[in-house]
Amino acid sequence: MNNKRGVLLGSLTSQSPTITRVYNGRKVDGLLQAGRAKLRVELVKREDCSAEFVCQVKGVDSQGREVVSTTNLVQQQSHDGHQVYDRNPMPVVSLQVLTLMQQLTQSINGLENRMEDKITSLGNNVKDEIASLENRMEDKISSLGVNVKYETSALENKLEDKISSMENKIEDMQKDITIFEYRLINKLDLLQNKLEKNIERNSYPNKVMHLDTKVSKTPKDFRSQAKTDIPEDTLDLMWQQFYREQKMALKNVSEYFKGNSNDTSALIAMEGDLDLLKSYGQMILNETETIRKVLTSDVPSRCVATQATDTPKLQPQLPQQPDSCLRDMGKYLNQSYPHYVTMTQFILQRQILCDTKTDGGGWIVIQRRINGNVYFNRDWESYKKGFGKPEPTEDFWLGNDAIYVLTYLQPYELRVEITSGDKDYVALYKTFKLEDETNKYRIRLGAVTSSIDDGKNAGLSYSNNQAFSTVDRDNDGLSGGHCAESRQCGWWFKACELSKLTGPWRNGEVYEAWYNGTRWMSATRTEMKIRTLQ
Repeated sequence: MNNKRGVLLGSLTSQSPTITRVYNGRKVDGLLQAGRAKLRVELVKREDCSAEFVCQVKGVDSQGREVVSTTNLVQQQSHDGHQVYDRNPMPVVSLQVLTLMQQLTQSINGLENRMEDKITSLGNNVKDEIASLENRMEDKISSLGVNVKYETSALENKLEDKISSMENKIEDMQKDITIFEYRLINKLDLLQNKLEKNIERNSYPNKVMHLDTKVSKTPKDFRSQAKTDIPEDTLDLMWQQFYREQKMALKNVSEYFKGNSNDTSALIAMEGDLDLLKSYGQMILNETETIRKVLTSDVPSRCVATQATDTPKLQPQLPQQPDSCLRDMGKYLNQSYPHYVTMTQFILQRQILCDTKTDGGGWIVIQRRINGNVYFNRDWESYKKGFGKPEPTEDFWLGNDAIYVLTYLQPYELRVEITSGDKDYVALYKTFKLEDETNKYRIRLGAVTSSIDDGKNAGLSYSNNQAFSTVDRDNDGLSGGHCAESRQCGWWFKACELSKLTGPWRNGEVYEAWYNGTRWMSATRTEMKIRTLQ
């Protein structure tokens, strides 16, 4: 075929497998046989020698699409001088190529089919494996659920057994406490009766009057006569003041047992209270023995007899260091005795600061600010245990746990002292109690007598019945705020406060320590102290 003119010189098909023709000076011979096609073109005209010839082989693939293979032909001289088809360089176009392409197409199609089958099979296998895995997982989960239920049931049974055993122990302990309380009350009643009989029998007031006439004698003669005139049993009078306190403490312990019989966590606290009660009884014995030694030792007597309208009273002056911070202790101390004394409190078994003189003395200081040397913006645990040193020249916080223990065992009153400017102010609360940590050390206050607290909208009364808050425990009544964090201290915040004796120390004073109903007062000195009511 001439490419420029597009003239078809000849064609071979399965219907016309041979061709021999002469057309316009061109001779064409062709044969299609055994899948091979051969065409020979002889050119006579000179212009044909510069023409381009193309051979096309057409076929149809397996999908019915037409396939065309095109080859450019090269001319060369024939042996008789005419331009002829060059058999060597011209590639032989064969139908085998088309057959191979068809076979290749079929192979590819077969491969695609097999791949699809493989993929389908693999997909089915994956689905089966997933289904099998899901079934196994369900079986495992079901088995695990059964095991968890079994273990939970076993744990519940064990816990019920433990609780039942603990409740039995508590019941037994309640019985023991009841028996102990009954025996102790009987013992105390018997002792009191015996004491009254001894007093009546020995005519104690008359012996005191008789003893008064012998004071002028030498100390040796006085002590000798005291041993004769004062029966040993009558020395027990010196600790009658402890009788009511011990009885009250015992009653509180018993009530605590009854109120917490269903609370297994209270068992340790109950045992601790029993130990405290034993220590308290031992302290009474120690105080009695101390008084006995004072009266009968070689130390010069400091007992003075005073005349009264009805019956003379013996007023001992105790020169030694007191072992306890007791109400009205100042009546029995020398005038030169220190105002503040650090001692070990027998219930807490830790150091406390005791005010020995204010209003008769016997005040345990629970909070103090005098120089600002202690940082009060602390966490819950610090306020729980206490910080600073309970010494006359130091700032400190006794500790919420310690305050709770003291006010739980006995009724206490609270005294708050504030120095603002050059004036001293006092707020006296008839009752004071702190609840335990479970109840967030909630403060309970009685009626107040003070010029700086109206009992409602001023001072500490504003915080009455409020839980304690610190920088890491927000227990205040302020919605959307944190008083302890903004005020930089721990306190019984409400929303937020009308007092904060633990507030920041600025320029030598506690900044805005107290609101007196009309204005805020900063304080150069603050002190909170408690004392038993009896």
